[in-house]
Amino acid sequence: MRETLEYNEAQIRRVLVTAFDLASKRRCHLHNIHKSNVLLSSELWNEVCAGGPELPNVEVTHMLVDAQLPRCALLQTRSM
Repeated sequence: MRETLEYNEAQIRRVLVTAFDLASKRRCHLHNIHKSNVLLSSELWNEVCAGGPELPNVEVTHMLVDAQLPRCALLQTRSM
């Protein structure tokens, strides 16, 4: 399989600036859900996110999508 996702640091940083800004106005928590165990582009996202915008009040949680999906399903079931 060939990975066809292409991102550069500037594109990722632009998204992260918005994400960090929104997180700082809400619960001050940002989830970085990724697939870095398979996709090389996710590794770049993780690197840029680790050196992300200087917003010390925003806590970042990094998690593989494989681990997050069951958690989302459980939360959805509880909200019914």
